[in-house]
Amino acid sequence: MMNEHRTNLAWWDEEEPHRVAVQALDQIREASSYHTEMLLRHVRMYGNMEIAGLSSQSYYRPSSTSTMSINVIKACVDTAVNQLARVRPRPRFLTSGGNRSLQRKAKLLERFVDGAMYTAQMHDKAPMAALDAGVTGTGALKVYRNGQDICIDRAFVADIWVDPAESRVSRPRSMYHTFPVDRKVLMGMYPGHEHDLITCDPVDDSDQFYGEVSPQSYSPDQVRVVEAWHLGTRGEPGRHIICVENATLLDEKWEKEDFPFVFMHWTPRMLGFWGQGIAEEITGIQVELNRTVRRAQTAINRFGVPWVLVEQGSKIQKAHMNTQIGAVVPYSGTPPIVRPNQTVSPEVFNHINWLYQKGFEQAGVAFGMAQGEKPAGVTSGVAVREAVEIQAGRFALKSRAYENLYLGVAKKIVELGKEIYQEDKSFSVVLPRDKHTIDQVDWKDVDMKADAYILKVFPSSSLPVSPSGRLDMIIEMMNVGLIDPKTAKGLLDFEDLEAELALDKAATDNIDRMIEKILDDGETMVPEPFMDLQLFIKRAQAAYNRAQDHEDVPPDRLRLLRQAMQAARSMQKAAMAEQQALAAPPDAGAPLPTGPAGVPPTAPTGNEGALPQ
Repeated sequence: MMNEHRTNLAWWDEEEPHRVAVQALDQIREASSYHTEMLLRHVRMYGNMEIAGLSSQSYYRPSSTSTMSINVIKACVDTAVNQLARVRPRPRFLTSGGNRSLQRKAKLLERFVDGAMYTAQMHDKAPMAALDAGVTGTGALKVYRNGQDICIDRAFVADIWVDPAESRVSRPRSMYHTFPVDRKVLMGMYPGHEHDLITCDPVDDSDQFYGEVSPQSYSPDQVRVVEAWHLGTRGEPGRHIICVENATLLDEKWEKEDFPFVFMHWTPRMLGFWGQGIAEEITGIQVELNRTVRRAQTAINRFGVPWVLVEQGSKIQKAHMNTQIGAVVPYSGTPPIVRPNQTVSPEVFNHINWLYQKGFEQAGVAFGMAQGEKPAGVTSGVAVREAVEIQAGRFALKSRAYENLYLGVAKKIVELGKEIYQEDKSFSVVLPRDKHTIDQVDWKDVDMKADAYILKVFPSSSLPVSPSGRLDMIIEMMNVGLIDPKTAKGLLDFEDLEAELALDKAATDNIDRMIEKILDDGETMVPEPFMDLQLFIKRAQAAYNRAQDHEDVPPDRLRLLRQAMQAARSMQKAAMAEQQALAAPPDAGAPLPTGPAGVPPTAPTGNEGALPQ
């Protein structure tokens, strides 16, 4: 028989959606209580602290003082996250055609995404999402706009809710995000709802489904805010609301095809939306390790001191058994015997070490990486890189999930840029040209249709991260002729060599900037005699050949580039003629030039030919 009291979850069909949305959220949270309990358990195990709960008023309060002495979960998670965060993925926009204008827009769009990620501190928050995924199974980043600013925030999965029945084998159509906000701050954000917010109940930890919480004297005046999304279907837009329990603060259409979150699942499950993390994978090993360590500690505490065996009836006083050096202990009969005890069998410690290493093996993390050691027997740079490559192969799926995190954020940054441009046609972005200069670019010069490019993600550098490994690989590439010494210097990218290498790179950067102004802006640029003219001709020829493959490059700009190359060649010829003239011997019929006082310059002076004093 159907439950007649079942609450309708379709808040997106209601005129006042806040009441239904809050009730639907409470039902989903109650149905997901097991998931919440597992989150709390895994957070406790990683943090090595029995926190009271996961809410804003309980996460910092320990409910007990019992801790783990050997935390293999934290060691595995930290090692795995550090392995992923060694390389920063970089989204790249690959155009589907050979149009130079599209390629130029794609390059600008890449720089725009890089700048937006840098401003929003993406490279600091992405490892935190990976950490959440390693501990709880799923990490999340929320990408949204605040006026004309694009923001990226870490969203903890304990605050995100989906209907478990709806997301059994497919992605959910509705999602909820709950978070506490100070009441006065909320009143300033949503004027006109002061009365609703004043009468709204404060956050109560007993209603958070985050674990049992004891009463406390400190209680901030915070209100639970619920942000909910429902995706549209069959061409109809979805809905997005921000509400509290007694009022809807924001109600708008949601025409996007996805939620404003980008998720990273450590290990996807066969069923359900949430992933499985390292903490869950090796919980059994951690529990067995804790049990074994506690037993060993108990044995050491009880039997960790030597015994003094005294024959019954002997006249030995306990006061004589002290720490005095050279003490005289009188006795009669059998002398006392001091017997040390073997408190714990060596097999117990071997078992503890085996469990610890087994945890790394189960998590797919190399045990030596946690200790910062290279594999035994690996000495050469090639062998070290091969060992790292083998370990990276075990992390292939995790690395792909981390790269997809960057890919998803890049897509949402482009979506928000288009959205801001629709409201403000003068919208522009500030992009870094290099480490010392910036450019301001209008979004209309960056905007591209979605079918004009393919978004892929690549590592920021395919070279090894360590200085020694990077140097060895660059030397090998230079020895086989793949790169020249100037390119090798640029690939080193060492902080202590940056100032020195900047002098070598300045010539190339200046030449590339001149070629770009000629082809992209149509400016007349003439090389100077003191430039590296041979390098200018080489790079200009490459750019000219590449530009000829694009039909959208105007002929007058190709002509300007040819004129610049001809000017460089003329300067080269003039410089060579001047050098030949200086090096040529004087004419045979001409008199030799005279030195001081009419002496021929070839005549030895008073100091020439003399031995040094």
